Amino acid sequence: MTRPAMSVRELRLPDVAGLAPLWRDFVESHAGSVQGQLDVRRRVEERLHESAAATAAGLRPTFRVVLAELDGAPIGFAAFSVVEASLLAAGSAVVVDVVHVGEG
Repeated sequence: MTRPAMSVRELRLPDVAGLAPLWRDFVESHAGSVQGQLDVRRRVEERLHESAAATAAGLRPTFRVVLAELDGAPIGFAAFSVVEASLLAAGSAVVVDVVHVGEG
C-alpha cells in the first residue's frame, strides 16, 4: 500500500494568491472569533513583505508561514511571528500565531 505524499515547506509570496480556498476555509472556521471581514490573503502578503523588508535591512525575519501539502495540494498552514520578549526576558521569541488544517 502506498502512502500519500505529505510535505511541509515555507510559503513564498508568489504562493499566496493561489491559496484562496485555504484562506476562505480559515476565515469560515474562525467566523465567531474574528471581528469584521478578515482578508487573510492581504494580511499574509503584508506580513511577508514586512518580513522581507526586515531581512533586506539586515535584521531577522519577523514572520513566516509554512504550508502543508498532500500530494501537491494545500491542506493547511501554520504562521509564526517573531516578537520582542517580555519585560522580564531579553531577546526575541517565536510565537505560533495560528495552525489551520482545511476541511477538504
